Amino acid sequence: MARPQSQKRQRSVDSTSGDHQCKRRKLCVHHRHHHHRPNFPPQFWDNLSKVWLTPRALRELDRRNCIAPPPKPAITEAVYSKDLVQFASQGGPDLRHLRGWQDPMSNTMTSNPTAKSYKHPRCICVTGEGHGDEKIPRSSAYDSDFEQHLKDHGIFMQLKSKGPTNYAEIRARIERRRPSLSPSLITESVLESFQSKNEDKSEASIVTKVIPFLSGGTDIPFEVNLRLSNLEPLTHGTTVPPMPDYLEGTQTRHIPQQIMDDLNKVIMPSSYGNVLAIPNFFVEIKSHSGSLDVTSRQICYDGAYGARAMHSLQNYNRKQPVYDNSAYTFSAAYYGGLLRLFAHYPTAPVTPGGQPEYYMTRITSIDTTGEVEDLIRGATAFRNLRELAKEFRDNLVEAADARAAPVNAPTCQGGSANINEVATMSVSVETEEGPQNVNQAPAAIGSGGSSANLAKTVDADKTSRKRSRQRENSLADSTEDHGQSEV
Repeated sequence: MARPQSQKRQRSVDSTSGDHQCKRRKLCVHHRHHHHRPNFPPQFWDNLSKVWLTPRALRELDRRNCIAPPPKPAITEAVYSKDLVQFASQGGPDLRHLRGWQDPMSNTMTSNPTAKSYKHPRCICVTGEGHGDEKIPRSSAYDSDFEQHLKDHGIFMQLKSKGPTNYAEIRARIERRRPSLSPSLITESVLESFQSKNEDKSEASIVTKVIPFLSGGTDIPFEVNLRLSNLEPLTHGTTVPPMPDYLEGTQTRHIPQQIMDDLNKVIMPSSYGNVLAIPNFFVEIKSHSGSLDVTSRQICYDGAYGARAMHSLQNYNRKQPVYDNSAYTFSAAYYGGLLRLFAHYPTAPVTPGGQPEYYMTRITSIDTTGEVEDLIRGATAFRNLRELAKEFRDNLVEAADARAAPVNAPTCQGGSANINEVATMSVSVETEEGPQNVNQAPAAIGSGGSSANLAKTVDADKTSRKRSRQRENSLADSTEDHGQSEV
């Protein structure tokens, strides 16, 4: 018995596609309002030399697909033929042999999804219960696309073949023994207590419990979770500013005001008062549930800003920039007890008029939760490295102060310079010896190293400025005597 055909009118393809487009718009609006996640601006993605498949990249693709206009159907022009009109006037074709034939569109319509369950393939919208934040983990901003972004702007994570020129000095310094970390003081009970502190899953707890032991005290100014929002971006401002878990620098009252004003956007991490400046020691911390790759990218990002600050201070009031390939900025990545120490340094631009490139080199890697000897080695290296960073800061500040122009000296016209080019500013003051080369390539640690060279440079700058003042005073006295004799 033949099944009676349904009298319900079937939807046409055109009406269904219209419903699909309407549903597509609703899904995209739902996606924007209920599943919006913070992301980088479109310029970030447009300028990437290579886009990696990351959650943030997919969200950006989803966003662009949702706001893209739907494709317009192709419009075919109607074609009228005189023969067709004449054929139709005679009754048209005989279609009696098609009676009872099943409509081929019925199978197509039953296999197509209805408007209720349809989702446009170009709009991949996230759905879930509630706001979706409970089931979908947030993706870090420091993903593979962020690393590619750093490479495109001359900030590299990979190790350079030779590393900084003062690498041997740094290695020797971090291994220097400390009486406060002798085996008689660091016992098994101290190790067990330290291991228990590393079991916390909260990064804030690790900062407050682990860092004080590794640092051995708070004699050096530090900040915790400080967003470096005042610094001029190294990557054109299309990504998040650095926010280290821990950083050390110099108190602003110990820095001459003229240097603070000239290098404000390079050495002052925040515009708030009483905040340290010239940060050149950073720490990023992750618990066992964190990502080691994310920590490495954060450290690379932080260290580049610190290396630029130290380099601008090194070249303050110089006619020609100095690139000695020495590292004066350091960082530590702490991941579930694994302590990795890095050195950061700039290199000269590869093209004329280009920007410096920034590299980081791993100094050592120590599992501080292993044995007592490992904990002693890790804490010793950490404390020695932060003290070395402080010495470099103090020496460079003193040398820059010796080269600073007098307060009543004429200033450069034309407003402030581009911060990214501050390292190449030519506002030097001539002395008898000419521009002094601060931080020459260090010799072996036994012969003084770069720290000794810094001290010698400071003394040379002071002597040079003293001679210049004496020569100016003598010239002024002789001019006055000559004028009196003429009278």
